[in-house]
Formats: sequence, structure tokens, C-alpha cells
Amino acid sequence: MGIDAIIDHDRSTSLAGTLSPNSNHNTAQAKSKVYRTDGLCSRELVLMMMHDYLDRLYATIPVLHRPSFRDALARNRDAEDTVFLGLLIAMCATVVGMMPSKFRRYREHGFAFESRKAFVLHCYSTLSSIRGVDYFDEISFNKFAISYLMDIALFQAGLYNLSRMAEVECIQLGRLLHLHKVEEYAGLNQIETQLRKKGFWMLFYSFVHAQVQNLRKERLMFLDPLMVENMDPEALIPLDVDDEDIFEGHVLPRRSGEPCLTTGYIIHSRVFWLAIHSWQSDGVDDRSKPCYCEQTRDKSKRVNHLTERVCELKYSLDALPAELRPWASQPHRGLEDPNAHNADTRFTQFASMRANLHVTHLWLQSILLDQIDSLLHGEPEELGEGKPLATLQARWAEREAISSQLLHVLHAISPEHIEPNGLHLAYKVRDVAVGLLSCPHEAHEPAFVRVAEYVRSFTAVLATLDTSEIVSTTNLQTWIDTDRERGRKADVERATGMAMHGWDGD
Repeated sequence: MGIDAIIDHDRSTSLAGTLSPNSNHNTAQAKSKVYRTDGLCSRELVLMMMHDYLDRLYATIPVLHRPSFRDALARNRDAEDTVFLGLLIAMCATVVGMMPSKFRRYREHGFAFESRKAFVLHCYSTLSSIRGVDYFDEISFNKFAISYLMDIALFQAGLYNLSRMAEVECIQLGRLLHLHKVEEYAGLNQIETQLRKKGFWMLFYSFVHAQVQNLRKERLMFLDPLMVENMDPEALIPLDVDDEDIFEGHVLPRRSGEPCLTTGYIIHSRVFWLAIHSWQSDGVDDRSKPCYCEQTRDKSKRVNHLTERVCELKYSLDALPAELRPWASQPHRGLEDPNAHNADTRFTQFASMRANLHVTHLWLQSILLDQIDSLLHGEPEELGEGKPLATLQARWAEREAISSQLLHVLHAISPEHIEPNGLHLAYKVRDVAVGLLSCPHEAHEPAFVRVAEYVRSFTAVLATLDTSEIVSTTNLQTWIDTDRERGRKADVERATGMAMHGWDGD
């Protein structure tokens, strides 16, 4: 069946029923068949997880085209398509890994796994077992999506070394699919083009994370600074329409003036780009500005660049649609309103995006301030003279403002809507809080008292947000170099033997 023939899922009762966790007919049908997903859990639970992914996670992780996916799931495509089966497994792992509340709900419905980590590992093992030796001889966006989702799921479960390897895999697939080269999109249909543009930005988020937080420089990156310098971000922005308006051969105009989920995704992508570069497509010629190589050689140029990034980021969300503003409220609808459920789902999706967008926006500013502090530490004040953030006092006032805004955002959005952002959001909040620990003020000063209150508030918030099943070691070396360890062990044994025999090594 061609995508053009798929009926819009909002008007299709059959496809809606497929993903409804309360569909008695669907449940009875699922129990009477054998499915390739039965090694994970019952088909009923798999369908619940797919429903939860589309309702709760899709807004921030749009790795699929919803109508196509619903159609494929309704036809049980995983029975004959191992790649689609892998996508279902990776989606299940991501839902369980990111949302503890859903895990508890699944346990009430007979889910056998006692921890989220155990289930994610089982999914990883299952995916490994269904891959043949020729798995990478044919590539597709779905294979990229599988690796991307498993990277997220493994990270959420605290399996950081496996997460790194999944990240490298999806980076390689992203390169092979030319996600970063819009000129290579020729020949793709409209659905694939949209998916690949979204996929580019997913990898770009990881690239920016690695740029600003890769202290040991051990992470491989999707892009390099020269590629970014010569890239047109506007050309890679996805169309601002919902999946239901995109078909293989054509795209329908947006149905209303209201923003769609892709609107939030686009704004979020722009924020990440602004953290490292100005938006080149606005008609401003950036060639007169120092490139990354010049910035690494000249500290003052690097400080100037980072200062510009902070200042541009600061006001980048001034013209947000109402649904994405920090104070957005849920419209009241009566119980008799037939559109009430759809409206509630839409509000929930925008609320999750809103949390992600504003926390990321403030976190990026805080991380850039950290970099400026590091560059200016011990340097004469003249290095950044005349710049908005040249002095420690100016930067500290900015930190206080960021902390205050972040706490307002976190208290304005319910935990239910924050949860779909997983531990990534919690760690961003933690990063902002850690920046306050270098307070330059004395204990008797009002600024110090304010900071102490901010830290207490962040601690209380993090106690709720951090749902890790194990202690986080994201900033530590969690791998062992066995060759090096063997050498150290030999050195210790040699030194011990010499000491026992009274040798001094001369």
C-alpha cells in the first residue's frame, strides 16, 4: 500500500483502534496469535508501549512518520520485516528506559522485568541476535532510528559504555545516509526527506553536547567545525507541518494557523545551532568573523565568540507561540467535548516540548558561561574589556538570572510533562546548579544568601527529576583499559617484590 493511500489516522477508527490500550477486540486478537515481539512481552503490552511512545515521546524524538508507522503496525509488518521488528524493540526500550511511571504501569499489567535496566539490556541482546552478518550491507533511516533510540535507552538505564557504542553506530549511519548534505536528498520522497532532516538535527544535538561538554575529548562527533562553518542550517530545517500532511508524492499545507509539533522541533533546533554559530541564512555575512581555528589560537577571539553566543541565545525565544511559552496553561474543555482527548494529548506533547526547550535554552547559556569563566580565569580584565560578560560580576549576575528562570520553568510544568524528557533534562538542571557552587561572594553578602537558596531548591527538584536506578557516572571514566591495567599490576608486583627483598631498584 502506498503512503498516499493511507487514511489520516485522526479519521481512521481502524488504525486508532490498533494503538488503543483499551481496545478489547484488539486485545483478544493479540492474545490468540504468536508474534515476534513475544520474547519481550505480550502483544498487548507492546501496543501499550507504542501508544505511549506516540503520545508522550514522539514530540521530542520524531524518528518515524506516524501514519506510515500506524499502518505498518496495523498490518503486523514486524512478522516479515526484521528492521521494523528492530524499530519496535528499540521503541519499547526507549519508553521503558525514559519513563519510570510507565514501567510501573506495565508491571501492573504483567510485565515480567523487575528493573528498567534489565529490560533495556534484554532489548539490546534481542536486537543483536536478530542482526545478520549482512545487516549493514543495506542501510535505511529505520536502521539509523534503531541505533539512535538504543543510544537513548542505554543511557537512561545507566549503561554508558554500551550507549557510547550505539551513538557511534548511529553517527556512522547518519554519515552514510548523508543526513548532513541536503544536496544528497535528491531521489527521496517527501516522507524520507522530512525524516532525514529531523534525523540530522537529532545528531546535531549530540554534536553540540560533545562540543560543550566533551572534557576528555573521547567522544566521536557527527560533524567538525569546518563542516558547520560551510553549512546552511535553513536548508536542513524540516517542513513546518505535521506527519499527517506529508505523503510520498506531495505535502499538504498546514490545516490551521496553530503551531504543530514540528514547530517546536524547529525552534529547539535553532536554539542548539545558536549555541555554536549565528544563523547564517538571515542574510548576514559571517565570513568576516574568526573561524574556529582562529578562536583556538586567540583566547580573546574565543571569548568574544562565546559572549556573542550567550547574548544571542538569551533573546532567541522572545517570539514563541503561546503553546511553548513557559506560562502556557491547559485550555478548559468540558467532558462532553468530543475533541477533549485530542486536545489533552496535544497539550501534553507541547508541555513536554516546552520543558525541553526552556531547560535546554537556559542550560546552554550556563555551559557557555562556564567556558568563558574557564578562559578568563587568572587573566587580566582587559582580555574581555568592553564586552557584556567581561567581568566576573557581570557573569555572576547572568548566572543568577538563569538559575531563577530555570526554577520558575521547573515549577510551572508538572512532573508528568517533564518525565518524557528523561535523565537528559535532569542532568542539564544539575549542570546549571553546579555552576552556582563557584560563588565569588562572601557568606554575609545578599548574593551568597540567594545562591544558597537556589542550590537548596535545585537539590529538592533533582531529588524528583533524577530517576536513575544506579548512581550516575556520566562524567567519569567508566571503561577499563586492560592493557594499561596489566602494566600497572606488573609494576605493583615488581615494587612489592623489591620491597620484600630490601631492594631499592638501583
